[in-house]
Amino acid sequence: QVHRHIYALPEARLTDLRKYLRDLCNGLTEATLPPAGIHLSCDCETAFMERDKALAIGLLTNELITNAAKHAIPAGRDGNIEVRFVRTDTGWRLTFADEGIGMPATKLKVGLGTGLIKQFVHQAGGTLTFGTEAGTKAHLDLPASAVSTGPETANATLG
Repeated sequence: QVHRHIYALPEARLTDLRKYLRDLCNGLTEATLPPAGIHLSCDCETAFMERDKALAIGLLTNELITNAAKHAIPAGRDGNIEVRFVRTDTGWRLTFADEGIGMPATKLKVGLGTGLIKQFVHQAGGTLTFGTEAGTKAHLDLPASAVSTGPETANATLG
């Protein structure tokens, strides 16, 4: 589904990240989340990103939301998952937050999912940090140069 969203876009170098993430979250709500109990919200500022980096962000989003729904919020329990993409003083931040049971404060469990997450972060050109206050939070920080605020500024910013 992640690939379908990206490749369904008109042939362009840049992806409207706000629309892409909203469509992706809506698709995940319909296809992955249980019909009741877990609410997914998506709040993104207007931003444009090169297609290959946007795809990596989409795959990361898919993996982290799926993990939260599967592991963080036990069956039968209500909870919220939030995705936010905002400009910061030093660049951009994509945050995933859930109200689940939290992760151990120790090192991430090694597995296929962890390897995929690391690869997606590398492809996006960012750094990922985790917090465990009130559930789990994952922050993907991207440099300002990775994102443009509009197609008219994209060539100057990203080119």
